[in-house]
Amino acid sequence: MFKIKLLVTIMLVCIMSAGASAGLVSQWDFEGTGSTATDSAGSNNGTINGATRITPGQVGSGALSFDGADDYISIADDDTLDVTSVAGAGNTFAGWFKVANDTSRNMIYFHGAGGQDRVMLEWQSNNQLKYYATGGGGLYAQLLSDIYLTEYEGTWTHIAVVIGPDGDGDAQTADGSAIYVNGVDHTYHGGGGSNDYYDETVSLVPSNTFLLGAYAGNICNFTGDMDDVRLYNHALSAGEVAALVPEPATMALLGLGGLALIRRRRA
Repeated sequence: MFKIKLLVTIMLVCIMSAGASAGLVSQWDFEGTGSTATDSAGSNNGTINGATRITPGQVGSGALSFDGADDYISIADDDTLDVTSVAGAGNTFAGWFKVANDTSRNMIYFHGAGGQDRVMLEWQSNNQLKYYATGGGGLYAQLLSDIYLTEYEGTWTHIAVVIGPDGDGDAQTADGSAIYVNGVDHTYHGGGGSNDYYDETVSLVPSNTFLLGAYAGNICNFTGDMDDVRLYNHALSAGEVAALVPEPATMALLGLGGLALIRRRRA
């Protein structure tokens, strides 16, 4: 009976994850050794600057830990990373993060320069998530989370930012743009004005190095751990985002199943 339940669970996880695997541009799972953050889905390998490898990770056997002082990952600019432009099918950035210091700005990722054509995601000092983009002519757009993540400090937390395509040219319509925390939509829609929506009409094509864990100039460094960071060239649906965050019971069942298979092989 256990084998049947395990098989069914694995099949369900595979089905749910299929959509979330399509359009995967880059995936940095932080497995392995050395100073290279290997892109297991594409060719955008990164250079690890100071961050240390730790085990286990939230996903797989490894993750990276950042000291908040000068640790970061640098990834050479490439056209495939320019899915952060608000064109076509949108884009999605997702990963697992464990913030160890919530009293300062924790830059999760940054792409661009210090001025225009830049995009960033940060865990702000007030524990609110902020996704911010600046395009040509000084136009900007942003998303904020509707919760403060104080209770998530020191806990593995899945964060996903989905930017929908510019389907109708209406800056007041989100077109699927959202911030997800642990698979749940936590986009702020409260005070009116630019904080309430992401303006998909702001077009930008960032250049310069793609950074994980720091802002341009190696400031606002991330303090904590990262694992399984992904970049997609389309807007994931709510169901696809949820599939990236299996229920604890599912993870436990898969873990028990894997342990049982290992024991069986050893027997």
